[in-house]
Amino acid sequence: MPLLVFALYITGSLNTVLSKEHQREICRYIYNQQNEDGGWGKQVVGPSTMLGSCLNYVTLRILGEESTHDALTKGREWILSHGSAAAIPQWGKMWLSMIGLYDWSGNNPIIPELWLVPHFLPIHPGTCLFSHDNYH
Repeated sequence: MPLLVFALYITGSLNTVLSKEHQREICRYIYNQQNEDGGWGKQVVGPSTMLGSCLNYVTLRILGEESTHDALTKGREWILSHGSAAAIPQWGKMWLSMIGLYDWSGNNPIIPELWLVPHFLPIHPGTCLFSHDNYH
Protein backbone atom coordinates (compact mmCIF):
# COMPACT_ATOMS: atom_id res chain seq x y z
CA MET A 1 0.00 0.00 0.00
CA PRO A 2 2.73 2.56 0.84
CA LEU A 3 4.39 2.26 -2.55
CA LEU A 4 1.11 2.92 -4.36
CA VAL A 5 0.60 6.05 -2.28
CA PHE A 6 4.23 7.11 -2.86
CA ALA A 7 3.88 6.65 -6.64
CA LEU A 8 0.63 8.61 -6.76
CA TYR A 9 2.16 11.35 -4.61
CA ILE A 10 5.26 11.57 -6.84
CA THR A 11 3.15 11.84 -9.99
CA GLY A 12 0.80 14.38 -8.44
CA SER A 13 -2.22 12.17 -8.95
CA LEU A 14 -2.98 11.10 -5.39
CA ASN A 15 -6.24 13.02 -5.04
CA THR A 16 -7.26 12.24 -8.62
CA VAL A 17 -6.92 8.48 -8.27
CA LEU A 18 -7.88 8.04 -4.62
CA SER A 19 -10.98 9.69 -3.22
CA LYS A 20 -10.89 11.01 0.35
CA GLU A 21 -12.89 7.94 1.39
CA HIS A 22 -10.31 5.61 -0.16
CA GLN A 23 -7.49 7.54 1.51
CA ARG A 24 -9.29 7.26 4.85
CA GLU A 25 -9.64 3.48 4.39
CA ILE A 26 -5.94 3.16 3.57
CA CYS A 27 -5.15 4.98 6.81
CA ARG A 28 -7.51 2.72 8.74
CA TYR A 29 -5.88 -0.35 7.21
CA ILE A 30 -2.38 0.86 8.10
CA TYR A 31 -3.42 1.72 11.66
CA ASN A 32 -4.87 -1.78 12.05
CA GLN A 33 -1.56 -3.33 10.97
CA GLN A 34 0.54 -1.46 13.53
CA ASN A 35 2.29 -3.78 15.98
CA GLU A 36 1.99 -3.34 19.73
CA ASP A 37 5.57 -2.06 19.91
CA GLY A 38 4.57 0.89 17.70
CA GLY A 39 6.27 -0.22 14.49
CA TRP A 40 5.01 -1.88 11.34
CA GLY A 41 6.29 -5.02 9.67
CA LYS A 42 7.38 -5.46 6.09
CA GLN A 43 4.41 -7.81 5.82
CA VAL A 44 1.02 -7.63 7.46
CA VAL A 45 1.70 -10.17 10.20
CA GLY A 46 5.45 -9.65 10.54
CA PRO A 47 7.49 -8.14 13.34
CA SER A 48 8.33 -4.45 13.16
CA THR A 49 11.07 -3.47 10.74
CA MET A 50 12.61 -0.14 9.83
CA LEU A 51 11.43 -0.49 6.23
CA GLY A 52 7.83 -1.23 7.18
CA SER A 53 7.73 1.37 9.92
CA CYS A 54 9.19 4.23 7.87
CA LEU A 55 7.13 3.57 4.75
CA ASN A 56 3.86 3.22 6.66
CA TYR A 57 4.57 6.26 8.84
CA VAL A 58 5.35 8.43 5.80
CA THR A 59 2.30 7.08 3.97
CA LEU A 60 0.05 8.17 6.81
CA ARG A 61 1.64 11.63 6.78
CA ILE A 62 1.23 11.92 2.98
CA LEU A 63 -2.43 11.04 3.43
CA GLY A 64 -2.82 13.96 5.82
CA GLU A 65 -2.62 12.31 9.21
CA GLU A 66 -1.30 14.55 11.99
CA SER A 67 2.08 13.73 13.52
CA THR A 68 0.47 14.11 16.95
CA HIS A 69 -1.89 11.14 16.36
CA ASP A 70 -1.20 8.51 19.05
CA ALA A 71 -0.35 5.79 16.53
CA LEU A 72 2.04 8.08 14.66
CA THR A 73 3.71 9.12 17.91
CA LYS A 74 4.24 5.44 18.77
CA GLY A 75 5.53 4.76 15.26
CA ARG A 76 7.95 7.69 15.37
CA GLU A 77 9.22 6.54 18.78
CA TRP A 78 9.82 3.04 17.38
CA ILE A 79 11.72 4.48 14.41
CA LEU A 80 13.88 6.76 16.57
CA SER A 81 14.60 4.04 19.13
CA HIS A 82 15.84 1.72 16.37
CA GLY A 83 18.34 4.07 14.73
CA SER A 84 16.10 6.56 12.86
CA ALA A 85 15.13 6.50 9.20
CA ALA A 86 18.84 6.52 8.31
CA ALA A 87 18.81 2.82 9.27
CA ILE A 88 16.26 1.96 6.57
CA PRO A 89 17.55 -0.49 3.91
CA GLN A 90 18.73 0.86 0.56
CA TRP A 91 15.41 0.19 -1.17
CA GLY A 92 13.61 2.36 1.38
CA LYS A 93 16.22 5.12 1.06
CA MET A 94 15.52 5.28 -2.67
CA TRP A 95 11.78 5.69 -2.09
CA LEU A 96 12.33 8.33 0.60
CA SER A 97 14.68 10.17 -1.78
CA MET A 98 12.07 10.11 -4.53
CA ILE A 99 9.62 12.00 -2.32
CA GLY A 100 12.27 14.40 -1.02
CA LEU A 101 12.67 13.06 2.53
CA TYR A 102 16.15 11.58 2.18
CA ASP A 103 19.12 13.11 0.40
CA TRP A 104 20.17 11.26 -2.73
CA SER A 105 23.80 11.40 -1.61
CA GLY A 106 22.90 8.91 1.14
CA ASN A 107 22.06 6.23 -1.43
CA ASN A 108 24.58 3.68 -2.60
CA PRO A 109 25.26 4.18 -6.31
CA ILE A 110 24.57 1.22 -8.56
CA ILE A 111 26.02 1.10 -12.05
CA PRO A 112 23.25 0.40 -14.57
CA GLU A 113 25.30 -2.26 -16.36
CA LEU A 114 24.75 -4.62 -13.42
CA TRP A 115 21.14 -5.01 -14.58
CA LEU A 116 22.50 -6.70 -17.72
CA VAL A 117 24.19 -9.59 -15.91
CA PRO A 118 22.22 -12.86 -15.59
CA HIS A 119 19.68 -12.73 -12.78
CA PHE A 120 21.00 -15.92 -11.16
CA LEU A 121 24.29 -14.24 -10.28
CA PRO A 122 24.48 -12.95 -6.71
CA ILE A 123 25.71 -9.53 -7.90
CA HIS A 124 22.53 -8.84 -9.91
CA PRO A 125 20.79 -5.81 -8.32
CA GLY A 126 17.47 -7.64 -8.30
CA THR A 127 19.07 -10.34 -6.19
CA CYS A 128 21.08 -8.04 -3.93
CA LEU A 129 18.69 -5.15 -3.37
CA PHE A 130 15.38 -6.88 -3.14
CA SER A 131 16.13 -10.14 -1.38
CA HIS A 132 14.08 -10.76 1.75
CA ASP A 133 17.23 -10.69 3.89
CA ASN A 134 17.77 -7.03 3.01
CA TYR A 135 14.36 -5.84 4.19
CA HIS A 136 15.26 -5.72 7.90
